[in-house]
Amino acid sequence: MILIGVSFIDLDTRKIPDVFTLPGIGIGLVLSFWTISVLKSAVGIAVGVGALYIIAIIGKWFLKQDAMGGGDIKLLGMVGAFLGPLGALLTLFFGALVGVVVSVPMRKRKVPFGPFLSAGAFITAIWGERIINLIIKH
Repeated sequence: MILIGVSFIDLDTRKIPDVFTLPGIGIGLVLSFWTISVLKSAVGIAVGVGALYIIAIIGKWFLKQDAMGGGDIKLLGMVGAFLGPLGALLTLFFGALVGVVVSVPMRKRKVPFGPFLSAGAFITAIWGERIINLIIKH
């Protein structure tokens, strides 16, 4: 539900409010006691935040302007809390893929990334474990 709300807010305002992502990180961490493990959740937060933070720094360096918002960074941290480090990376991959497929034909330069990250998280939540197992086996 958080991903749906965040997606529509980001599309409308181009901002992802902390009131969604920060409690979402906490909820994911608490639920990890019964799901993926607290360690995987904590590492997932770090990987999600770290990956997009690095992309934001590199993007700003190349583009000479902000390439990634802080809300996107915290959103991927929240996803990492629920799906772990591999889930966060897979979400980023699918989010970028969906973003390219949707935004390139629109020929828009600045498109909010939150909805694409949400779509990537949905794909990862449904099929991520199978995809990761396929990658690891080969």
